[in-house]
Amino acid sequence: MPKKKSNKFTGVFKIFFSSIKSYFLYLDQCVKYLAFPIFGQIVSVILIFTLTYFYNINSDFIKNLNPFFQNDTNRLIALFIILVPLFIILIKAIFDYIIAFTSLNLLFYTVFGKTKVKNIDFGSNDNVIKRKLFSYIILMLIFSLICLLCIVLLPLIFILPVILIFLSLSFQVFTFESDISPVNILKRSCELVK
Repeated sequence: MPKKKSNKFTGVFKIFFSSIKSYFLYLDQCVKYLAFPIFGQIVSVILIFTLTYFYNINSDFIKNLNPFFQNDTNRLIALFIILVPLFIILIKAIFDYIIAFTSLNLLFYTVFGKTKVKNIDFGSNDNVIKRKLFSYIILMLIFSLICLLCIVLLPLIFILPVILIFLSLSFQVFTFESDISPVNILKRSCELVK
């Protein structure tokens, strides 16, 4: 009896729609998990720019408020002290987002095969990513550098979408293949996309 041929095109759609189904099935937990990483970045950036704007508009009033603020350096130091908590929140939100971005790959891979999993353990998935944090940061820097070079070297900007397609599986490769260097992760992503 001949083997039935598998249709790759149908397989891709099956994976896509089952992934969408999984995301909607666990949407409430994902929203709670990603609330601080996303909204923490947005709110802190808005507050940083808003406070800086109002501080600059009212700089004359601030100068007259106290002799300490007569000096421009002292006013900048005061502004910096005001903004430090917001920068800390921004950095923490970015760090959590970077971890969550890759952790979700592992999370849905773990949950996908199981039926009726009610609560997802986000912490255990985060720990897997945090163990390989240095490699992850190097991967992010190389990935960002490639994108930046394509933008800076204007003729290359037209091939940036192609480069991004070939590097699109980098974070999945990082998640699922252990003990592989960041450069090899990018190479493996290109191989898988081919």
